[in-house]
Amino acid sequence: MSSIIKLKEMKEKLTKSEKKLAEYILKHLTEVKDINTYELAERSHTSQATIIRFSKKLGYSGFPAFKIALSEDLGKRSHKNKEGLIHNEISIDDTFGDIAKKVVFENTAAIKDTFSVLDEVKVEEAVELLDSANKILILGAGYSGLVGRDFHYKLMEIGKATYYDSDTHVQMTNISVMNEKDVIFVISHKGNSSDIYNVVKMGKQKGIKVISLTRMADNPISSLADVKLYTVAEDVAFRSTAISSRIAQLSLIDVLYIGLVRKNYSEVKNYLDRSRELVQPLKIK
Repeated sequence: MSSIIKLKEMKEKLTKSEKKLAEYILKHLTEVKDINTYELAERSHTSQATIIRFSKKLGYSGFPAFKIALSEDLGKRSHKNKEGLIHNEISIDDTFGDIAKKVVFENTAAIKDTFSVLDEVKVEEAVELLDSANKILILGAGYSGLVGRDFHYKLMEIGKATYYDSDTHVQMTNISVMNEKDVIFVISHKGNSSDIYNVVKMGKQKGIKVISLTRMADNPISSLADVKLYTVAEDVAFRSTAISSRIAQLSLIDVLYIGLVRKNYSEVKNYLDRSRELVQPLKIK
């Protein structure tokens, strides 16, 4: 995963001094790759010890390893910029061609970064829980809710008892008839939707297993989950449209769906064949 995105995703896990350092680095990316810990400590008003702890918290052996990763990321960005793909900058003055290139770049980066941090063990655990669940309640608000609806349709298609509704009261009603043999699958990029959190919390109190799909940074919703899955999508100027995060979520949903199909292929194939037969008369010939 990009060191820059990793830094942004993990910013909320940092101490006050580490966060101060992170903010300085993000504002002076090209400068930081060419200085040592002493110079960086002076310029960021932190300490060398903070820089070393910070680097290791991000998963690097030390500051030199972090600088190497940062230099590689900046090199990639520079190469993309020469092609007109200015990372994280979509302007109202862009041509439609520029917009198309930048959107594709952002979406591709989100998918690649998400799968660079993919924990195969956690994905397998999620598939096992979904497969063994009597009922599956899918939760999501806003654009995450659209992803939830997509997963709901996919699960119905392969014969799973699944529920999705955007109304909080209906969600709580669903929780009331669920038990420890069921599963809640919750999708929330930032993981801080209060309505969704309260429904998940109610489910946890009943012993219902929870699978979360959120960003990597610590958040209230993933803190309740038994299985935590993550997507990585950099915030952009048009974040309200949730473009990159939605694409990353949909991609991981597809992985879970295929995992379930593979696990029960013979049975699922019958469901899919029957579904195709039923909708065939609706097609224009």
